[in-house]
Amino acid sequence: MREDLLLEHSTAGLVVLPGAAGTTQEIFQMSTRMYYEKDGPLPPMILVGKEHWNEKLPVWPLLHALGAGRPMGQALHLVDSIDEVPDLIAATP
Repeated sequence: MREDLLLEHSTAGLVVLPGAAGTTQEIFQMSTRMYYEKDGPLPPMILVGKEHWNEKLPVWPLLHALGAGRPMGQALHLVDSIDEVPDLIAATP
């Protein structure tokens, strides 16, 4: 319930650093909301750590596939460095 409440209030975006099971759960809780969202712009979901999210825990390929052709796809980002995050959040309408 705590995670659901936090994700509900993440209106400026969600930045995800490398993690494990709990972090993956939060990613998919948020992605479920984003997948079914029909009204309004979606906040960005930014995963930090290309190697981690593509190879160690290959969450990114699944997220990318889920977002294909949907508004969710435009809100998903994968970056290598936390330094790339502020520009992505600032570019969100």
